[in-house]
Order: sequence, then structure tokens, then C-alpha cells
Amino acid sequence: MKKILVVEDDTVLRENITIILEEEYSVIEAENGSKAISILEQDQNFDLILSDIMMPNVDGYELYDYTKSSEILSDIPFIFLTARADYSSIRKGMNLGVDDYIIKPFAIDDLLNGIKTRLIKKDKAVKKFEDLKNNISLFIPHELRRVSSESQM
Repeated sequence: MKKILVVEDDTVLRENITIILEEEYSVIEAENGSKAISILEQDQNFDLILSDIMMPNVDGYELYDYTKSSEILSDIPFIFLTARADYSSIRKGMNLGVDDYIIKPFAIDDLLNGIKTRLIKKDKAVKKFEDLKNNISLFIPHELRRVSSESQM
């Protein structure tokens, strides 16, 4: 089961999101960015992070920077879920490289489709990497045998 970290300071919204997502995913909750960082220091095996931007202590931008600066966490898809609907905020998030930007209030289908799309995209990238790794491992022994036999001549 895919695991999602939901980072939201509004308790009711965080709990409602968790209830919705738990039908298909394993969900871990954090009430702010600093709590999310504590969780990520203990467990890096998340398939997606869904985060508010405006939170006390560590905001969503800082949490995003933290994940992208980590070699282990940098490949986790990251979605902002925020009330910041102005053009400059959306552009800031997208220019940072966030995978999606969902504006509150949101339709449940938009949230679920955004998550599903990012998870499918991640799975495809992982499969491509595994295929490449397997192809290289099959090709290298053949090339080493060829180089070895040529050097013996």
C-alpha cells in the first residue's frame, strides 16, 4: 500500500483528508512542517507528500526545500495544498519544482486525481530506472567477456 505524509495545521481538514485517503493509502499525519521533518528523519519511505504552505514554525516552502535537499527524499512527489491562490504564490511553488499545486477549497476528485497522477508518474520513472539498470547489468558482462577475449589475442 502506498504511503502518504499529510502535513496540515488545520486539524479538521487534516483529519478529513486522512479519512478520505485511508480508503486507498497508508496515511501519516503531521500538524506542521517541523513535525513532518521529525517524521521524515525517522522514516523516509513515503510515496508522496501532501503539504499546506502556511503553517507555524516550518512552512510548506521550507519543508519542500528540506525534502529536495535530501538525496533520499528528493524523489518523493510533493503536492502543495493551500489557500494561497494568487498567481505569484502558484508560480513560486511551480518554479520551485513542486509536482502539483491544489488550491483550497478543493474538490475531493481533484485531490484524488492529483495524487493518483503523481503516484503513477513516480511508478513509471522507477520502472524505467529498473529497466535501465537491468539492461546495463546484462550488457556489461558481455562487453567484459568481449574485451577480455580481444586482449588475449
